Amino acid sequence: MEEKILWFRPKEAGRWVRAGVPTCTIGKTLSLNVVSSRHIKPPTRANVGLDYDHKVLIIKEDPEHGELKVEAVNRGKSGKIVSRTLLRWLKAQGLAEGRYVGHYDEELRALVFPVSISKS
Repeated sequence: MEEKILWFRPKEAGRWVRAGVPTCTIGKTLSLNVVSSRHIKPPTRANVGLDYDHKVLIIKEDPEHGELKVEAVNRGKSGKIVSRTLLRWLKAQGLAEGRYVGHYDEELRALVFPVSISKS
């Protein structure tokens, strides 16, 4: 009976929750977590776009022709995009600051984050 019990361990639980899905955080920078950097490996270049029909933010790695530089953080385990112009553009499109949980789309070969766009 004792071996069938799954005991809660805070350090392991936190690691499992955070490490499972790609997230991006929009604040003073656009930050990508460790899982996101498996698909977009910093330092590199990337393109960022919005799909209004599906209400998603798309981040696609493009080392040769990418418009934005993805800087390495935490010794390359995660990344961030520092661009005031990008952040102003995202806010103008109706995106709020915060954390967005997404996934890697095989067809687009990009990270896709469902967002709430409040365009007035």
